Amino acid sequence: MIFVSIASYRDKELIKTVNSCLSKAKNPENIKIGICWQYDEEEDITVLDSIPQVHSTKIYWKDVEGSVCWARSLIQKEFFNDEEYFFQVDSHTIFAQDWDEILINMYNSLPTDKAVISVGPPYYYDMNAEGALNYLEWEPVEFSDGHYRDNVIQKQKLDNAGGTHFMYGFLPADDVTKPIPARHISAALLFTIGKWVREVPYDSDLYFAGEEPTLTLRSYTNGYDIFNPNVFVAWHLKYKFPDRKRHWNTFNQQTIDELTSKSNQKYYRIVRGEDLGIWGIGKERSLLDWEIYSGVSFKDTTAHPDVFKGIIPNPVTITDLNEWEQIKSRQK
Repeated sequence: MIFVSIASYRDKELIKTVNSCLSKAKNPENIKIGICWQYDEEEDITVLDSIPQVHSTKIYWKDVEGSVCWARSLIQKEFFNDEEYFFQVDSHTIFAQDWDEILINMYNSLPTDKAVISVGPPYYYDMNAEGALNYLEWEPVEFSDGHYRDNVIQKQKLDNAGGTHFMYGFLPADDVTKPIPARHISAALLFTIGKWVREVPYDSDLYFAGEEPTLTLRSYTNGYDIFNPNVFVAWHLKYKFPDRKRHWNTFNQQTIDELTSKSNQKYYRIVRGEDLGIWGIGKERSLLDWEIYSGVSFKDTTAHPDVFKGIIPNPVTITDLNEWEQIKSRQK
């Protein structure tokens, strides 16, 4: 059984996402979808009620208590019941044919029994969607199932490191014969085993910025290796970020500032390695282990040049600790 987590905030693409998830699954009877449906007056919140695989908590948008991390935490608490696998996507996602079988086989091919398969998902393009952006004429796309969508497997590279924001871009993958060792977990496409939810539960104290760095750090230090998928499993709507409804552009500034301040305080406690129990870093690997593997220091907002170039760890990034300390001191 695969548990699929979908947090939706006033998103008209949610229905398409759920229908694609189930219609494209090889074994839809083995899919359980949990939704935190933060709805507004324009949405019909009864349309999914007759689908047995769908479980949703419906909250009027003005009554929500946080942003996306709060919603994803709520889904885990209310609906996750120790299913074998966990898959998290955004509420504007379309799926590849037999995506469930693809992901399970991919996971079982990995050289470890604890892993997260994740990537900032490739895009699909739908100009009828809110805030949608079209593909650029030089971008490699294909037309399938009524949409243009990216058709080159990519690996992630770091574009910018600063504060709670570590922004990742993409490069074409060099080798797609197997999953690609990675340094970053994207909250928009995250597949793993179910016990990850118990070991690295979503932290509702986080607002938005800091979500992915802390997931990455907590997962790795709890013994989870990270891989980019080498086969297409889903595509994410390409849109202009400010042109879609978000908690941070529809709530009053005081509420946003309070939640952001609380989130930032928690973020820095996590990345400094403070003892926060299950909400902090794990016990199987240390912060230094993470830095050696990844070449990334969240607490120092620093990364090794290889990370910006998209050079994958082989098997680690840092081979000279003195050089690494010099890099961190220069970039502070």
